[in-house]
Amino acid sequence: MALKEFSAQVEEGRGGKDGKPSVGPVYRNLLSKNEYPPLDRDVTTSWDLFSENLLMHSLSAKKYAGNKMLGWRRLVDGKVGPYVWKTYQEVYDEVLKISSALRASGAEAGCRVGIYGSNCPQWIVAMEACSARSLVCVPLYDTIDGKLQITHSSFKSCIPPSLFKQWLMAFRTSFLDYLVELLTATVELEFVFLDAGPRAVNYIIDHAEIDFVFVQDKKVKELLNPDCTSAQRLKGKYQRTEEKDRAAQMGIKSYSWEEYLCMFENSSRVNLYPGPLFPCKSVVEGKENPSEIFPPQSFNICTIMYTSGTSGDPKGVVILHETVAAFVRGNDLFMEQFEDKMTPDDVYLSFLPLAHVLDRMIEEYFFRKGASVGYYHGDLNALRDDLMELKPTCLAGIKKALQELSPLRRQIFDALYRYKLGWMNRGYKQKYASPLADLLAFRKVVSDLPQKVVKARLGGRLRLVICGGASLSTEVEEFLRVTCCAFVIQGYGLTESCGPATMGFPDEMCMLGTVGAAAVYNELCLEEVPEMGYDPLGSPPCGEICLRGKTLFSGYYKNPELTRESMKDGWFHTGDIGEILPNGVIKIIDRKKNLIKLSQGEYIALEYLENVYNNTPIVEDIWIYGDSCKSTLVAVVVLHEENTKSWAYLNGHMGSFTELCSLHQLQKFVLSELKIRTERNKLKGFEQIKGVILESCLFDIERDLVTATLKKKRNKLVSHYRLEIDELYQKLAEGRA
Repeated sequence: MALKEFSAQVEEGRGGKDGKPSVGPVYRNLLSKNEYPPLDRDVTTSWDLFSENLLMHSLSAKKYAGNKMLGWRRLVDGKVGPYVWKTYQEVYDEVLKISSALRASGAEAGCRVGIYGSNCPQWIVAMEACSARSLVCVPLYDTIDGKLQITHSSFKSCIPPSLFKQWLMAFRTSFLDYLVELLTATVELEFVFLDAGPRAVNYIIDHAEIDFVFVQDKKVKELLNPDCTSAQRLKGKYQRTEEKDRAAQMGIKSYSWEEYLCMFENSSRVNLYPGPLFPCKSVVEGKENPSEIFPPQSFNICTIMYTSGTSGDPKGVVILHETVAAFVRGNDLFMEQFEDKMTPDDVYLSFLPLAHVLDRMIEEYFFRKGASVGYYHGDLNALRDDLMELKPTCLAGIKKALQELSPLRRQIFDALYRYKLGWMNRGYKQKYASPLADLLAFRKVVSDLPQKVVKARLGGRLRLVICGGASLSTEVEEFLRVTCCAFVIQGYGLTESCGPATMGFPDEMCMLGTVGAAAVYNELCLEEVPEMGYDPLGSPPCGEICLRGKTLFSGYYKNPELTRESMKDGWFHTGDIGEILPNGVIKIIDRKKNLIKLSQGEYIALEYLENVYNNTPIVEDIWIYGDSCKSTLVAVVVLHEENTKSWAYLNGHMGSFTELCSLHQLQKFVLSELKIRTERNKLKGFEQIKGVILESCLFDIERDLVTATLKKKRNKLVSHYRLEIDELYQKLAEGRA
């Protein structure tokens, strides 16, 4: 049977010469094999994606005008009520008023306008108002509300990964609860912004030269924080009543969103949305005379999205309007290949931050389709309630969770899981692989309680799950594909690629563990990294992932040196290491920059090793350290609390989680588990961890140990654990560790 291919090779690779590295073949999406599909001539900007649905020159556009566009949940007597909606026409009318207010406030074309707050309808209205007047939208880092702990997406368990099916059954509550947790909590690395505090906000306002900010009420104090000195440059923003005097002293006149709209309406309104965003300066035009729009050109800047690095200041990623339009067009063509088409009836539950590119691009796509976006009510711990109320058809995000099934459920579920998986591996689509298993286990679960329908627990209509950020483990992706009764699409991308640059295919089990093929308007190749031993012309072909195409950023704002460093000969060098599989899909295997050399001259790829060791059940997170003057690796291991306590119970140890971390016996156990991982992955001797420091607390932003996207700040980690590391190396030298 011929190997099914998912990419088209359009250029041959070439060997390195004159000091230049080797470059592998260039790959495209099969839809772009001969040339890129034509772009939509009528949709060339972000404004077109939205406003074309409201132009009355076609029957379809007229139909979209009355569609539900933005939904939110009102607070009624202190409780969250049902979703209420604004139609496309209502949002359009509001956008025109806000854009007129911005013009009246002095915002000229090209002016940078900040948005600082959680996802809500006003965020989108402010964004579209910027587009209507050719203003540049600059999101400020947003806080994820709630007390939910953000963790890595890799799974953990007391059961060895090789016995995944037994592990799968080791959940503490029902499978339904696990699946809901898995699908409804945020992740992970590339696609989550945590609050970066006044430092990042201060830097972005100053660097982007922001004059106006739409700011959520609960963010006001932070914006007026004395440490946020750049706020003094603002011409306007909203302040709550108790903050208005302070704002006035800074020369800022402020209005609430309510007051802002009342400039155009002769009636008073109350609290349009819970936890609203509020606009900036005074509005002088009246309801009868909203100013005409000044739509952008395709080559104008749409947004500057700041993405934090592991060191230094945030980078301003410049994305043009034509780039956003091309991404949405490519996504539309990609989705049209499949049996289940996206339609105006689709509903997306938005809870990943709009300050990041993934959620923004998903919403842009939904707006183009005339579909609906409903916003979570602000509490991630209660996201399940939003699911039940909204009944979405699409979710984005993933999270690890560990729970148990009873022994009876375990046997039944395992048999049905294996049965359905077997048919999917034979090529059957998930919806046809085993209707019986879906009925008994995945749509309904045998339990002591009345039958609970999985789809009902997920709102009843879920049919698309998008997984972004760091690639999922094969086991977790397999689990999702088999059990959630929906399309599961995993992709890879960066802010610089305007969202996913590669996309997986639903119902293709051969893509497990990969991030799919190049997106429709992208090209992809691998470049040699000789110091790490990665050769794109070798077997298997491996190297740094390089991207080229119509959905790439135009450069880093005010940073031509960094732009030249990352963009060479038209190719964006991502810094991620990939492997091209024989079927043309790509697998992420390493990160280029995290490379050190030990005293014996051996190079160590730290991130690759961390990914390997992070799958150890006792490990919640791990940071590996190597000294160029030493011959061995050590690590700080954040322990998995539940599995640590299970080990303690089985071995007769008592005490708090923090107290357990100081046990010498536990250190020995952790090292033995890491050694097992070394052997299973056939790592070299110098890649084995020889000493560990046990930690009970996750690496966090508060201690400045990770970035806003949870990437490790290795220099900060070295400083923080310097004393412990030196002591550990001393013990290793003396044979005491």
